[in-house]
Amino acid sequence: MAYMTGCRTDWYDLKSLDRFVEVINMTSRNGDWSVIQSKNLDHRTSGRYVQVMNIGSAYHVEVASKEDEIIRNWRIGLGTEADDAGNEPYSPAVPTQQLPFTAVTEVLDSWLRGHGIPLGYGAALHVYG
Repeated sequence: MAYMTGCRTDWYDLKSLDRFVEVINMTSRNGDWSVIQSKNLDHRTSGRYVQVMNIGSAYHVEVASKEDEIIRNWRIGLGTEADDAGNEPYSPAVPTQQLPFTAVTEVLDSWLRGHGIPLGYGAALHVYG
């Protein structure tokens, strides 16, 4: 179903989407990060992935979809201001893009189940490819 990796682990099979909270809990220290992606995404033409990074007092979240050689990456934040907050590679998250733990779980639950971004959140797009 999904693969997961983090700063302290190799890839492993995430048997159930309900276990993603466990994954977020693994990013408990400042600088810790995790990625959850469609199984074998590197060898498929389409799929989804999520990146979560602990930035100290909050979390930085990006979700993405891959279709052929195009990757659409959205940096998630609170409210409509997050739509215009920017999403440049290697740039830090601005305050509206710094999410509390509960917001991360809400966004990941919706995205990983194929429902998109929940109401009340915004997303700044960056396209690769």
